[in-house]
Amino acid sequence: GIRKIEAGPAGGRVLFHPNPPIDPMAAIKLIQTRPGTYKLEGADKLRFSSKFETAEAKLAFVENLVAALGG
Repeated sequence: GIRKIEAGPAGGRVLFHPNPPIDPMAAIKLIQTRPGTYKLEGADKLRFSSKFETAEAKLAFVENLVAALGG
């Protein structure tokens, strides 16, 4: 269901295919519990903001995000 993941030193975004097989409640919970980190942009993008000290930290963040969304 994920079309593309973009991640830089200060955050990034996840772009979804139409009707992705993710748990919508998981996405809503992320946004509600961490509104400074996650934000929806339209119907097909989830933006995240976070400082990453290393490439490994960035990868771990993205892996945890995908797992939280049910991937």
